[in-house]
Amino acid sequence: MVVPFDQFSTLPKAAPDAGLIIHEGQLTYAQSGFEKIVDLGEWWKRETGLPCPLGGNVIRKDIPADVRHDLLEIMRQSIDSD
Repeated sequence: MVVPFDQFSTLPKAAPDAGLIIHEGQLTYAQSGFEKIVDLGEWWKRETGLPCPLGGNVIRKDIPADVRHDLLEIMRQSIDSD
């Protein structure tokens, strides 16, 4: 079941016992009567010491290998610049 963060109050009484709240919902969940069980971002940082992975990058296989290599290096540098 997917419910927009501004519609949490519309959840039926038979809603699941737990769920994953993302994006703006992380700021407003308590106002809707929900309580946090675990913050996965905090858990990830504590367990790995690494920043929370917020997405993924892909490169099409039909892009020439030398261009894919250059793009990979650019992406790697953008991550390593912390």
